[in-house]
Amino acid sequence: MRGVRGTRDGIRGRLAGTATAALAVVAVAAAAGGCTGGDGGGGEPTPDGATYPPADALERLWAVPGGDTGVAGWSTPDTFATAVLPGTLRGYDPETGAERWRLALPEGSTEICAMSEEPNAAGIVAVVFRTPVAEGEFDDGFGGSCSTVGAVSLDDGDLLWSESLVDRVEYAAEPEVALGESVLTYAAPYGEVFRFRAADGEELSAATSPGPRTAVLGERRHVLLDQSGEEDWLRVRDAETDELLWERPAGENEGEPLQIVADDPDVPLLVLFDDGGQATLRAYDDTGEPRYELGPDDAGAPATENAWVPFRGPLVEDGVLVTGYADDPRLHAHDLTTGEELWSTPLEGGRPFAIQDGRLLVSVPEHPDDEHRFEQRLYAYDLHGGERTELGLVAHLHPWDPDGPTTPLETAVIPLATDADRTYVLHLVSGGDGPRILAYPLP
Repeated sequence: MRGVRGTRDGIRGRLAGTATAALAVVAVAAAAGGCTGGDGGGGEPTPDGATYPPADALERLWAVPGGDTGVAGWSTPDTFATAVLPGTLRGYDPETGAERWRLALPEGSTEICAMSEEPNAAGIVAVVFRTPVAEGEFDDGFGGSCSTVGAVSLDDGDLLWSESLVDRVEYAAEPEVALGESVLTYAAPYGEVFRFRAADGEELSAATSPGPRTAVLGERRHVLLDQSGEEDWLRVRDAETDELLWERPAGENEGEPLQIVADDPDVPLLVLFDDGGQATLRAYDDTGEPRYELGPDDAGAPATENAWVPFRGPLVEDGVLVTGYADDPRLHAHDLTTGEELWSTPLEGGRPFAIQDGRLLVSVPEHPDDEHRFEQRLYAYDLHGGERTELGLVAHLHPWDPDGPTTPLETAVIPLATDADRTYVLHLVSGGDGPRILAYPLP
């Protein structure tokens, strides 16, 4: 799952905004407060004679209060953990929703800025914290500096170690952080890179650059655009050893790397670039030779500025890349090795939710009765063939009087994590009971 990050100027800002909009769906503000049980499988009649929850609604396993935002989560066999912002990281029992632990922030830190996308095999995640800066000092726009990095155990929520880099980075508004099997890497927006041993925080050597560069981090490899000389160079380094794996001159139209999309063994390195306002996916082999490129023209979308913007991701699993295009009403699945399109399907206003057990989960909005009733239905697409199966209802608005006191509020539903049995979402509510974290079973 993608970690919590800020946005850089240009297309990265638009990517973040589009990703948020892509996840925003209308849902119901159901019963709240504390940890509560299911609400699916048919319910009580409402004033207009309808029954809510509908009989085909997925049963809600549990719900707990959430924060104002929370856009990252992880699931292990024993713990579901998520960032509850503003604030800290919390761990829950995945079956009951009971809070198991709450992360104590490092001394002087106020909240979480960024996190690694996945825990490593030891159940450790990397976290970046915001620390206030003195008045008059250069801050990140929120009165602080995202320059304290640390490692957290998901088993018990212990902060294993933390290190302040506030005096060693020029600007720390939107850092990158990644965690491999044994090495944690932090990169500041202007390209300063720091490496630490994940287990105990011992600082490791890192290649430097005499001038500006852009760094995007993956679990296995890091991509750096070095702009310190007369010619720009694209360099890829091993995340564990910092060894230079390959380098090549960056062409005039190469653009700025924004995100490592695929970084697994035996598949090309897939990188999302900003080509002067136009997003492009490029795949490279182990020597740096380009394998294929995907952009608006490859999906039949018009090649206008910002025409190609991925919905939440793109999503990658089991050798398949799934992405959508801003000006294209279809969802596309590609072979990750060759770039060949495997299948596409109309989105019908829906959005990719997650990939789980060989199937792509997509939520689709529906208005079955009238303007006051709204449903969000979950479908599963076979990842390799595109065949669709309906799973059930995951969100709904009661068809009550919109001016009445019991009117549900429009909310945003943000996927946090999905495991073999459940999906976990954040319901952002504009009032009433407030945001909640919910767990649904997956049939």
